[in-house]
Amino acid sequence: MTTTRELLKEAYRLIRRDQPELARDILRPILEDEPENAHAWWLLAYSVDDPHEVREALTKVLEIDPGYTNADKAREMLAALEGVEADKRGIDVMFGWEMIKVHKDSVGQKIATFRNVDSGETTERVFNHTCINPDSEP
Repeated sequence: MTTTRELLKEAYRLIRRDQPELARDILRPILEDEPENAHAWWLLAYSVDDPHEVREALTKVLEIDPGYTNADKAREMLAALEGVEADKRGIDVMFGWEMIKVHKDSVGQKIATFRNVDSGETTERVFNHTCINPDSEP
């Protein structure tokens, strides 16, 4: 019989291999049986594409275990999602800006620096990309 821990490790490996749909097939039944499993919610956040589902999963991690190993990263990701949502609402549209550099912050997240082509003002934003890998194994 396969343990939850073994299933979580397999889901992690599938996410790392860019097979999130297979990881979801493992994670969803675990969450049905163990809705308070913070590790499963953390991995689910990396296996779904819908920002609302990502937000829900990260929020569940923090509700279940505010001191979770990756709690700070979860909070940063939630804050970044808020920024993405603001962008979608047109509050922070980047027209008239050029990307001048990309660097990693202290937790390894990519940050892009933009410069306004008219005023020269600069700003930094989380640089979203399609390849997301969890920081650590469950």
